[in-house]
Amino acid sequence: MEIKKLIDEISEIERRIRQANGLLALHEKHQIKLVVCASNDSSTRANADNEFLIEAVKSALHADILRLEKLQEAIRVVEKVIDGIVA
Repeated sequence: MEIKKLIDEISEIERRIRQANGLLALHEKHQIKLVVCASNDSSTRANADNEFLIEAVKSALHADILRLEKLQEAIRVVEKVIDGIVA
């Protein structure tokens, strides 16, 4: 994986983690109801089981956190390789 793609993916995952954490905090504070939207178009939406959707967000958050940890480890490896080449 190219370093630029690695950094871009890390940025995207960090953004998704912030969004998921914000949504979960908002739900916890205000008990908002979630809906499913197609293609990010809020005019195409449907209700679904709220607890199922919250669990889906938590599951995706967990997967993103695990992926972020792996990517951060890859960055550390790349930094060590670069340090070895430069030294």
